[in-house]
Amino acid sequence: MKRTWVPALVAAALAAVLLLAYGNRAPAPRGAPDRPVEVASQPSAAAPLPPPAPPAAGSPADGAPPDSAPTGGCIVGRAIRAASGLPVAGAGVHATEMAHAVFLDSIGSLGPPAVRTDSEGRFALPALAPGRYGLLVTAEGLAPGRMEGVEVAAGVAADAGDVVLGEGGAVEGIVHGDDDRPAAGAAVVLSRVLPGVDTVGDAGLPVRSEADGRYRVEHLAPGRYHVRLARGDAMSFEQTLHRPRPETPEGPGIVEVREGETTYADLWTSEFGAVEGTVTDGQGRPLRLTVNLLVLGAKEPLPRVAEPAANGAYVFRGLVAGCYALVLAGERREFELTRGEHRRADLVVPVGRIEGVVEDGAGCPVPAVAVGYCRLDFERDGWLTGCPESVPTDALGRFGFADLCPGRYRLSAEGPQGEGASDVIEVGPEERAAGVRIVLSPLVTLTVWVVDAAGKARSDAWVTWSQEGAHGGEQVDGRGAATFRVRSGPLALEVRSPGGGEGPPVRSEVEVGEGREQSARVIVE
Repeated sequence: MKRTWVPALVAAALAAVLLLAYGNRAPAPRGAPDRPVEVASQPSAAAPLPPPAPPAAGSPADGAPPDSAPTGGCIVGRAIRAASGLPVAGAGVHATEMAHAVFLDSIGSLGPPAVRTDSEGRFALPALAPGRYGLLVTAEGLAPGRMEGVEVAAGVAADAGDVVLGEGGAVEGIVHGDDDRPAAGAAVVLSRVLPGVDTVGDAGLPVRSEADGRYRVEHLAPGRYHVRLARGDAMSFEQTLHRPRPETPEGPGIVEVREGETTYADLWTSEFGAVEGTVTDGQGRPLRLTVNLLVLGAKEPLPRVAEPAANGAYVFRGLVAGCYALVLAGERREFELTRGEHRRADLVVPVGRIEGVVEDGAGCPVPAVAVGYCRLDFERDGWLTGCPESVPTDALGRFGFADLCPGRYRLSAEGPQGEGASDVIEVGPEERAAGVRIVLSPLVTLTVWVVDAAGKARSDAWVTWSQEGAHGGEQVDGRGAATFRVRSGPLALEVRSPGGGEGPPVRSEVEVGEGREQSARVIVE
């Protein structure tokens, strides 16, 4: 088919690029280009821009900084139907850099399109930073079409060619409930199966089963899909996104979708199990302590978590058959769950408490001081049992924390003038750790000077510091100096210099004295 519209479209797109280049700047590239990906249709060669017009009066002459050089490019193309070759009008065009092209397959989670095709199926994506891009074109009643590896250069319009949209295939099946009866209103989720990527949780394209238990999803692009029932309970944010995975054999629920064909996949709600119980102390009093559930054998075991209700009850639903571990208060309870099994696991925690007082250097109690704690035994007790909490001291400087799992805690306090202190306390089972005394220390102004081997100030360095229970950082000023308010005692410094390449940071130890102001000098090669 002769494509007489391309030159006109390219010219229009180039005009948009030049207007953008001489006005607002396009964003800089966000990452290194990905390696090439083979696709059915490769984009044609990019069309160079005509030479720019001579500079107007008052504009920078030759040899001036290239402020007027084009910094962005564009992509032009057309969406057509696979069967007839006719244009697809009003189709949405999504674009992303190839480093993030996996999200083009996040069916059901794409945002609004960048542009839409015109009445002849044409589109133009202006203001793109140089790099390699992937395109996804979507239209109602058609399967998505995609194009990968479109090269964009500054001041150049890249022709992506024709993006073909077919009718696609379909997935259909019946959701079976108890006693193999049809389950109405069950949430079925479909997601693309991609090499090296694991989609877990409820991410994907959702659909509900009808009254007879049947579900059907149409207009799917050919490929492999994971078909599953939604778990129906809260998942952590990381678990609902694509994440890397090692190359492993595909699990159950994987179907192949072909153009113009229907693939059948029945599902059973009874295949999911659950674990529920209560969390109490030794006297049966309900506790609201976070319960962690780990999948044993997972290479990156992101925990699922449950927050007990006021009566101490917790529940994990939507569990497939496998080996799990409940983790709380330093205890791991491992078990194997069979298909559809509902297991009860009541947890008893011999909690303790911490009580103490905050004083200044003269031994006087300090009221209204925020005292916080953070659990230190993350690896042993689960990822989310160490979330910090804080309470203010009363008029006599007293504070207290109850219902603490046995283990080590870091206490920290900050006074009204920024004074600080921290301490590590061990809490035993049903132990009352009383008499804890936290003494606030006056802060010291520490100035860190960063210089090179010749003693010249380095104004491009970033300085971070850390003390027990506290840390901070900032970029040095034009004099090569960064100023911090820290406590007396040992302090670790780390200096990174973007202008010094990718070498390791410079680390040093500083002993901060009791004076009001002190300085340290760090040499960066």
